[in-house]
Amino acid sequence: MSRLISISTLLLLGVGHSIIGQNLDYDSLYLLKNCITLDAKESIDEDRADLIYKWQFGDGEEGSGQVVEHCFDSLGSYNVKLSIIDPSVVSIFQDEWNFEVTITEDYLISFATEQSGLAISCESFLTYDSKPEHVEYFWDYGDGEYQIGKEAYHTYDSAGLYTIRLLAHVMFGEEIINLSTIQTIKVN
Repeated sequence: MSRLISISTLLLLGVGHSIIGQNLDYDSLYLLKNCITLDAKESIDEDRADLIYKWQFGDGEEGSGQVVEHCFDSLGSYNVKLSIIDPSVVSIFQDEWNFEVTITEDYLISFATEQSGLAISCESFLTYDSKPEHVEYFWDYGDGEYQIGKEAYHTYDSAGLYTIRLLAHVMFGEEIINLSTIQTIKVN
């Protein structure tokens, strides 16, 4: 997956992925766009190998070079700044470029429940930037019972605390992404 942002002729391409989430076997949040490649080759008219390219990524990290790769640790918006320095006069060769990069989740899973006595209904929610080709949902009700489907209905045998787990198997291109989230409910 790649994304392209043009600032002047500066290119920004998404190139990687990372996982951030809960302490489960799978995470509830999957990021495809937290790594970027910044390419300033086309931004300078002059063919000068001696120019120094300094990048500030807006998260406290810095880089150098005409082409750099950077991965952000958190969701959010970052003000990225590029300075090009002419070492022969030790000054900025060209005006600085400032632009904003926004890192958002690509897939996030959650669910809502409604109870009536020992009966419960569950509805899954998958939010995404890139529409998946296919999604399968698997429910674990915490009492040894399981079910498959986007929505699920279950009746417990007795009152108590139960941890419901939802697993989503998301297919996007050749990528297979497993997401999971849990909720603990009190059944009366």
